[in-house]
Amino acid sequence: KKSSKLLKLEHHVCMMVSGAFRTTPTRGMQIILGITPIDVTVKAYAMQAMTRLTTLGEWIHGDVGLHHGLQASHTTITETVSYHCPEALMPSDEIKKTYIWDTGLKCIIQSREAWTTQSANRSLLDYDIVCYTDGSRVVGGEGG
Repeated sequence: KKSSKLLKLEHHVCMMVSGAFRTTPTRGMQIILGITPIDVTVKAYAMQAMTRLTTLGEWIHGDVGLHHGLQASHTTITETVSYHCPEALMPSDEIKKTYIWDTGLKCIIQSREAWTTQSANRSLLDYDIVCYTDGSRVVGGEGG
C-alpha cells in the first residue's frame, strides 16, 4: 500500500533527524520533533483543495469511476472528512481569479529631451500619472 510506504519513509526521516532507535514509535518521534503526521498533513491539503474547488464550482462530486482497486478516490476521502467537519461546506467569499489584459492603459517612455519641451507637458491630461526616475528632472527638483 502506498500510504504504508509513505509512513515508513516518515519513520526513517524522523529516526535520522532525532537519532532515535529503530524501534522508537513514529508518533512519539513526531511529538518530540514537533512534526505534524504526514497523513494528517496530506488530508489537510486535500480538504483545502476540496474547499477551494467547491467554492469555485469546479469540484467533481460523487462516484465518477474514480475508484482504483481497493483505494478510495480523493472525492470520497474529502467528502468523508467534510462530513466530520461541516464547516468545510459553509459558504465562502472566495472568487475565481480573472485576468483583464485590455485595460486601456498606455505606457509612454520618452527621452529627456522630449520632456524638456513645453509641448510634452501640454499633452498631459489631469488624470495622467507621470513618474520620474532618479535625477531625470533636476531643474524642477524631482528625482533622487
